[in-house]
Amino acid sequence: MIFIENKRNYTRYYNEHFKFHREDGPAVKTAEGYCAWWYNGKCIGISTEGFTQKKFEQWLRLKAFQ
Repeated sequence: MIFIENKRNYTRYYNEHFKFHREDGPAVKTAEGYCAWWYNGKCIGISTEGFTQKKFEQWLRLKAFQ
């Protein structure tokens, strides 16, 4: 996993293919509180639409059975 934080206080995580990815939290997070959960380049949910870490963990558990 590649971690990047820039001067605008954005925190981003990427996988080895440089696609947004993180399994233990949001892959994109801002100082203002915006969060986006990504998995291998696919946006799973964003905080402004009510998505949470708990919902992401539920999604990961369901994905494990697919």
